[in-house]
Amino acid sequence: MGKHKVRRIFLLFLFVLTAQCATRNASSQVMRQDVMEKAQKVKELIRMKQARGEDVSAALFKARQAKRSFKSGDVSTADRLLDEALVSLGESSEAEVKRPMPSLQYSQSTQIYEPEGIEKTISLNLDLKKAYLVNLDPRFKRGKDISGFDRALKMVPAEIKDGLLSLKIGAAPIFILEDKPAIPFRRVEPTYDSPFGFHPAKVEDMKDPYQYAHDIGVSWHRMKRYFIWPLIQKDLTRKEYDWTFYDHEIQEAQGLYLLCNIIAGPPLTSESASKIRKQGVNLNLYMQKDSYLPVNQKSYMDFVTATVERYDGDGINDMPGLTRPVKYWQIGNEPHPKVKDFAEFVKMTSTAIKKADPTAKVVIGGALLQEMQNPTIFDMHFLKILEDLKGGYIDVIDFHWGGEASGNYRGYKDIYDHLRRRLSEMGFPPDMPVWITEMSSYSGDPVKLSFQPWDPKPQTESQQASDLIKRYVFGTSIGIKKIFWAWGMVEGFKNNDSYFDHTGLIYDGKFSDDDGYGVKKLAYYSYKLMTGLLDGSDWNSIGIIKNGEDDIYAYKFIRKRTGKPVYVVWWDYSHEKTAR
Repeated sequence: MGKHKVRRIFLLFLFVLTAQCATRNASSQVMRQDVMEKAQKVKELIRMKQARGEDVSAALFKARQAKRSFKSGDVSTADRLLDEALVSLGESSEAEVKRPMPSLQYSQSTQIYEPEGIEKTISLNLDLKKAYLVNLDPRFKRGKDISGFDRALKMVPAEIKDGLLSLKIGAAPIFILEDKPAIPFRRVEPTYDSPFGFHPAKVEDMKDPYQYAHDIGVSWHRMKRYFIWPLIQKDLTRKEYDWTFYDHEIQEAQGLYLLCNIIAGPPLTSESASKIRKQGVNLNLYMQKDSYLPVNQKSYMDFVTATVERYDGDGINDMPGLTRPVKYWQIGNEPHPKVKDFAEFVKMTSTAIKKADPTAKVVIGGALLQEMQNPTIFDMHFLKILEDLKGGYIDVIDFHWGGEASGNYRGYKDIYDHLRRRLSEMGFPPDMPVWITEMSSYSGDPVKLSFQPWDPKPQTESQQASDLIKRYVFGTSIGIKKIFWAWGMVEGFKNNDSYFDHTGLIYDGKFSDDDGYGVKKLAYYSYKLMTGLLDGSDWNSIGIIKNGEDDIYAYKFIRKRTGKPVYVVWWDYSHEKTAR
């Protein structure tokens, strides 16, 4: 475990104690104060011993248990666990305990500490005559403190001597340009080649539901609601389709490029049947049990062909007012290993899509994050689906990824390389496009759900903002063509304070670590900074200057409009090569 993750654990614990102490009754103040002081001692001892290279894993385990006990109100158990942590750390002199520690910054709202000012000086040989360094101003710890995008930026000139640029770098990515960017940034118009997507980009209940997407430079929008057969053709005895809802959605989003999901229906289970029955639909008439296949294949394929025809822009039976047709259709989403026949479902759906629009591109439903993390399961399930397709029926492969801001952004590289090696063997083009239609990290302290294999650790807005840029820069550098941030422009998905209720770029005014509805997080500004400086790059020619040597990452983008380079560089000092 990296030393900075260690710091976050203990600093979080210490100040949870502090914050909660203030709200307790006076009779328990003395004991709580003792626990707080003991937590301080454990924190400083473990940091000192970890810096010496000593094994502190036992103390870490006890301290995390103590944190959970204290948050649940069991102060006596927290006190006992901290005592056990101290025993595992051994005796230390008072001088050692009070040894000066690195500077830290505190986020009042989230009660999370993170290192401040940890940097290293490097020299880079860059193709520049002069240089400007651009990043989010590190003085801002939360988006609520920023009065406007221009004020969020820090731009400083840097001198190049003998072709070398010397600069200090840290965890936050720095953009390096030859010319000082014009302020304000020009608006980034959506482009087909852009990798910058969002799932979904729409914000409900706004006069202009895509104003934020346009403001930060989103080009691609993956719609929230799928095209679901039973909701569009509710009477199977009549070949009539109700596209009213979808017409409105697509009309609103006409400024963006669209990726639309299409399904026969949710897999037939008692839960899914009950949910859709509330909308007047008997799912048993549409779906085979425990299968992705429809009961009536011809009726389903007719529905798919009619739907694609309506939005393909060829002038035949098109949606009224259609200006930007839908050219990318995704079949299903995250095929479940316990539901059969997904490959056959892809074949029939793809055939129906291409019948209406031979130029349409078919995207396979994205692989589950859990499968991407386990090569054995990935081969047994998702790769088996691809093998069954025998090199046909799809034009784009998709998978999903996300997690903590501790190196997770590059954690899928091995399985991605494995997929690339196998494509030719399965009959697909070796350069077949790969997208990530759900990419994420978070801020705050999400609640762990029972099915999650990991407990998300607390993260600051700064960590999410930096990690967002890394996820796009690293992904495009290895060949990912489109990356869609998920879930949502505004926070809120499950609405239970869990992971995807913390990944949005704007607060929704609910649950923990929230600054109020409509308040933009730092990640909102980092997305806008990234698109503003990298928009229009040659995405097929990204140079890799440093790829992890000494934990330094540096990349070179070429803006096609000017022919000039833009460099992005950072230092992953956590030393965590892979993370959840």
